Amino acid sequence: MRLPNKELENQILDATIELLMEKEPAEIGMRDVAKKCNVSATTIYNYYKDKNQLFMKISLFFLRELSEKMSAALKTVEPPAEKIRTALKVYRDWCFEKPEVALLVFSKLKETISDEDIMNFYICNRLGENLLAECEDKKLYKGKDVALDTGIIISGMWGCIESIITKRADPVFWNEGILFTDRFIEVIISSLIEEKDK
Repeated sequence: MRLPNKELENQILDATIELLMEKEPAEIGMRDVAKKCNVSATTIYNYYKDKNQLFMKISLFFLRELSEKMSAALKTVEPPAEKIRTALKVYRDWCFEKPEVALLVFSKLKETISDEDIMNFYICNRLGENLLAECEDKKLYKGKDVALDTGIIISGMWGCIESIITKRADPVFWNEGILFTDRFIEVIISSLIEEKDK
């Protein structure tokens, strides 16, 4: 068996990301990726069994990037509520800096997630669960189900972000994405976390 060519694999990923910025996922086939890379479709299939696997690889790449940014920002933050606030703001800022990528990963790509990828795909959820669990350990968490609340927080935060990116929020907030999402963050934190140092 031939060893994979890392340079070509990166070229395939870059070409696919470029195509995804130009077209809807359903409009892209493996032949389109191959053409953009100047290789045969068979060559692409040597790396990915289908476009869903290729798209999943791209989603995981961006989710890992986001998770690393969140983890780096949390290294200097101490109070548990502030950690949650910081993580959500990093998530928000990443989405606003890369709106096309955020829409792609969180709305457009319909991945079939394998058991081996499931934990990586929900990497930000796991980080959120850990932050809420820390609040629970310190008797600061007012909720009843860490996993449920984490899912609601992340889904709600994405809903706020998406409504700004796609201009589906009230028009008065179209250019006020920070104000809009900061308010959501504060509502969530005040309803779920006791901030003793406030």
